Amino acid sequence: MTLSELSEKLDVSIPQVENYERGINRVPVEVLYKLSQIFKVSVDFFFQGFCYDTQLTAKFLDSGTISLTNHTEINILLVEDNPGDEFIIRKFIGTSANLSNVYAVHDGQQALQLLRSTQHTPLFARADIVLLDLNIPKMDGFAVLKEIKRDSRIQDIPVIVITNSLKREEMIEVYRKHGSGYICKSGDLDQFKSQIQALIHYWSFAVVLPRLNIPKLELTKNL
Repeated sequence: MTLSELSEKLDVSIPQVENYERGINRVPVEVLYKLSQIFKVSVDFFFQGFCYDTQLTAKFLDSGTISLTNHTEINILLVEDNPGDEFIIRKFIGTSANLSNVYAVHDGQQALQLLRSTQHTPLFARADIVLLDLNIPKMDGFAVLKEIKRDSRIQDIPVIVITNSLKREEMIEVYRKHGSGYICKSGDLDQFKSQIQALIHYWSFAVVLPRLNIPKLELTKNL
């Protein structure tokens, strides 16, 4: 199967397929599922040889208090259908001093499917924040934001809109739907880079997030 045929079946660009192949980008859950369907194998096939210790148990020392800092790198779900904007945002996130993982999907339905999935693995953990473009296919950003905030399983995840729109009514609508931020993409790349770096620093360092604010624990190995 050629790269062109595979990219068409996966509904992603050829450069994106090449990045998956080289290990530059992590493979999203929905892409992994599509691959299993294309090649007629179980999803478990892609994790053969991957080992992690399932015999660890955690003993919480204090589960009733909040730590002042997040304890691990931040997981970011980027919902962006423009390959150029995705590349730029990924690059700018990568220049941040704060550690992060970026998972990208390209339409609203994919975003909700991933957020609602309960089949998390060590490679595909729950998103800590969502960076959401408004003009995305299948389900626009407003509809995605509304669905996230009405679903009790995922409504605690902050959603920050990153858009080219300068319409005041759209900004107000985002905040009315409980968006956590509204960023207008600057045409000045240096300024846009500063915006992204400030955003990542804020959500990584200045605030605490539920998944990352795990109480101090002791790890013991089951015998």
